[in-house]
Amino acid sequence: MSTKEDVLLQPGEPDFASEDERRLGYGWTEAKVFLIVASPLSGEIGSTKITGTRILEVLFDESNLVTQVRVVRKWGSD
Repeated sequence: MSTKEDVLLQPGEPDFASEDERRLGYGWTEAKVFLIVASPLSGEIGSTKITGTRILEVLFDESNLVTQVRVVRKWGSD
């Protein structure tokens, strides 16, 4: 069983924490689509990147043992 100390030693300090510190979150942003558009008539080139934010949420019980790990789209949701 992993403890809160184990979690804090590996990825380090969390990006998010609940007030009681029984939920810790580590966030990252990932690119979903990178689109490059070129117009042969005008010679212009444009690009768009669509990104999504994800959070690895780690939940602990009263003894600071990990009870659940999940990836959520935003803090506190599935």
